[in-house]
Amino acid sequence: MLVSALFHRVGHGLPVLFTLCLLLVDSGRLQAQVAYTDVVPDTTLDGCCFTTLVPGQVLDWDLDGDGQAELRFEAGRHTLVDGMDTTLLSRVFVRALDSTGIATIPVQDCTSDSCARRPLGLNADDLLDGAMPTQDTAGFLAFSREAPDGSLQTGGAWLDGSDHFLGFRLIEGGFPYYGWVQLACPAPDQLVLKAWARNTFPNAPIAAGETLATTAASRATGLSGSDVGEAFNGLDLNIQANAAADESTVAAYRVFAVRSADVSTFTVHQANTAAPDRYLEVLPGGSPIDAVFGASALDSRGVPIGNFKPYRLVVLSVAAGAANANALSAPSPGVVLQPTGIPLTDLMPDVDIDGCCHPDLSSATLDSLDVNGDGRAELRFRAGWYPALAAPVQMAWVEAGDSASIAVLSGDPCGTDSCDWLPLAFNDGDLLDGALPMEPEGGYLSALRAEAGDTLRRGQWRDGNSHVLAFRFQASGQQFWGWVRLQCPDPHRIVIEEFAWNPFPSLPMLAGDLVEARPAGRATGLFGEDVADNADGRDFSIAFNAAADESGIAEYRVLAVPIGLAPDFGISQANLVPASRYLSLPPTGSGQDTVFGPLALDIAGDTVTDWHLYQAFVLSVAGGAANANALAAPSGIVELSPAGGIGTADIDLWYDLGDAGTGEDLGYRLLPTADETPIRYYGVVAVKADSAAAFDLDKALDLPVTRYQLSVPLADTIATRLNDASLDADGDPIAENRHYRLFALTFPIPGASLQRALSPPSDSVVLRETDVTPIVVVDVADNEDASDVAVTFFATSGIQGLEGWRLFLLRASDTASFSLPVAQSLGSDRYTHLEPGEATDLVRLDAGQLEAATGAPVFAGFRYVVYVMAELRNPPFPDDVLSGPSVVFELDGGVGLEADALPALELWRHGQQWHWSADPRWIGARYSLWDMAGRQLASGLLEQARGQQACPTVGLVWFRIHSAFGERRVLLAP
Repeated sequence: MLVSALFHRVGHGLPVLFTLCLLLVDSGRLQAQVAYTDVVPDTTLDGCCFTTLVPGQVLDWDLDGDGQAELRFEAGRHTLVDGMDTTLLSRVFVRALDSTGIATIPVQDCTSDSCARRPLGLNADDLLDGAMPTQDTAGFLAFSREAPDGSLQTGGAWLDGSDHFLGFRLIEGGFPYYGWVQLACPAPDQLVLKAWARNTFPNAPIAAGETLATTAASRATGLSGSDVGEAFNGLDLNIQANAAADESTVAAYRVFAVRSADVSTFTVHQANTAAPDRYLEVLPGGSPIDAVFGASALDSRGVPIGNFKPYRLVVLSVAAGAANANALSAPSPGVVLQPTGIPLTDLMPDVDIDGCCHPDLSSATLDSLDVNGDGRAELRFRAGWYPALAAPVQMAWVEAGDSASIAVLSGDPCGTDSCDWLPLAFNDGDLLDGALPMEPEGGYLSALRAEAGDTLRRGQWRDGNSHVLAFRFQASGQQFWGWVRLQCPDPHRIVIEEFAWNPFPSLPMLAGDLVEARPAGRATGLFGEDVADNADGRDFSIAFNAAADESGIAEYRVLAVPIGLAPDFGISQANLVPASRYLSLPPTGSGQDTVFGPLALDIAGDTVTDWHLYQAFVLSVAGGAANANALAAPSGIVELSPAGGIGTADIDLWYDLGDAGTGEDLGYRLLPTADETPIRYYGVVAVKADSAAAFDLDKALDLPVTRYQLSVPLADTIATRLNDASLDADGDPIAENRHYRLFALTFPIPGASLQRALSPPSDSVVLRETDVTPIVVVDVADNEDASDVAVTFFATSGIQGLEGWRLFLLRASDTASFSLPVAQSLGSDRYTHLEPGEATDLVRLDAGQLEAATGAPVFAGFRYVVYVMAELRNPPFPDDVLSGPSVVFELDGGVGLEADALPALELWRHGQQWHWSADPRWIGARYSLWDMAGRQLASGLLEQARGQQACPTVGLVWFRIHSAFGERRVLLAP
């Protein structure tokens, strides 16, 4: 056939010259895939001389030779006038016509006369296929906007002076075809068209700039698929097809089972890149293809081939010999796999519900349909007149009965004078499954309002033909699908002809399926229990009663199903379980009692083991006169666990680790359980001490997991801390000066025991501010050694696990190199040691203490500072706490200040009053008073330069004042 490019001019311009590429088709053998056209000479659209954008200079392009343009290119200028200001706008624009798609990329800066997307500038070899983002719209290739102030705005990836490719997608015969156009934009109002090409195969990709004609392998023809078995897998699916006309170009056939909904988008590219487990490979042999898929075969999505899924088959011919490209066949008609076991009830004679003579629908004829003979109605029908409106309405009505629902047209209300849903009408062969919208409601099959004419929203129930109504019901705790064939000859009449239901629980069916089922007998009375402590399948015992009739049973298959999979486990899944994942037992004529083996696997392929919950299922495999397998009702839940159950953790130590005022101050040591096998992680939660007595396992399980600090089991003691965002059990932030008790909850591994265990509470925990900055009083004696130095500091009630204190004296010039590791490494002659209880209001250093940094004796006349280190218990937290330095002082002086002293502030104590005389710059500063135990006594604002105020206690009081320019700390002595 001849493929050409047809150009149309609108506006002004020169004719376009082009070349043609021929495609030859001979006896079904494709000689070329790519139709390529070189535009000679290049076609230029120049909008320089057009004063309006429309029409401007316009080129319409017919890409497939059908006389209809698919792309329109425009170039032009436009002057926008706003009062005395003018804006010059230039642009090159492309529009998609006739269902064509343009490869686009989202942008955020579209102008008012563009919209949301711009054409994507492709480079050579960029692939165009079904993954290409396309939009059936228009967009700028290039533009510029010259504002009245002379500023220039330009845009478009096509303005870089290089050739780019515009990707497009055509729709022909319902299938997409991909191609490219080579062009350049030398200026914002100029376009140069140079070449174009398209792939002549539907759904086949093309690379940008690709011109090479390819020779594809010869394709298989006449495909058909059929259901040939009852294996509930790929063994049921047969493929038949004619061999390719020229098998010398075919190395192999690859047969794909493609879901019917996906076949229109299944491409050669997808077939070429599919994994080997997603197709059936057949070698060419000069004869028709006739094969079945394997038991574990997957469809093109990678999902196991199974019943009640509509497929269409396609064959990929893998190139060989003279061919250099694979080729995909046309798809087969649809095929659905289904079991041969659906009971049919033919109503003889048909049930005719005629409501012609009923003045009120509520009293009209009501017939109930009990489809499975259990004494309950799954469907109810009414027919009659409804006179409540201004004009009487004739209606035929159906409603769902006990534990049933019907397939409806979702979201289409019937109106105020009717129901909320319209029952869907199906034809024979339609699939009835969980994808259908189901409602346990009622709806009208037909309706006619006398004075307004026929008001049916769906007329298929009154077209003179029979249709199928789909329903689903519950029995014995399981769901079953079914259908009813009926018609509505008149608006007030229903004729019910026959009905059927699928006896296999949870399995869908096809509308109109009439084959009589002969299922195998089912086992009954399944009972499972945990009988030992081997931590494997030997602990799992199953007992059941034999089927009433074992003549149709070839074997029983006993299956261990994890509790998470049990609710959706049905006959189709049971039929697909591999032999390594069930226990096979022959029928014996009596009940059976057995256990799984030591290496037994559950249906997911995981080892049966402790700390998991299971239900036992028994599948009766058909034999003899039976033609369908049958699944028994499951056992109760069986929990496998050792006799001791799941253990609990314990919190034996806790620590106040800092002054962040959040959970990161709260450290703890967690002792693990004796057996951590079933434990996924431990969770520690802080509970307010006054609520701890009432905090139990039920309350712990009700908390969101975000309230817990989680730790993975380490088979050892865990020493860690909460984090700064931790909340307590009530959802409040962890805070200072509040008492808590810590609990640890054990979380089991996924799928393990539902049991949880809560530890006993820790001792009461309270976070305190741990400021140990020392305050120094000097010249308490005249010994000219370290004993002349007296120190006071907080008693640090907030530091837990305290072993003692170390007081260090070092020259002010050595502070830069003094750190916690240095302090921890010094010998006992370089600090004064205090036991935790020895701290008093005023502590003198040891007379023989040397300078901490240098080891030199202490002398009068030098400037010194004091550090205090808290010695903490080790383990679990090895880092002690080191204070900052005291103020700088001289041994023969008073309390010293830094050289860059703060504004003047005098403070003194007289009786129970403290007095001050301050530089006015201190006015408005915040002050606080603390005792030596670290308790805050008072706080407020300094509101005047001179004054006095009651001091709330006797003894040493530490005064702290803060302002924007600094902080001052002074010890107020009695």
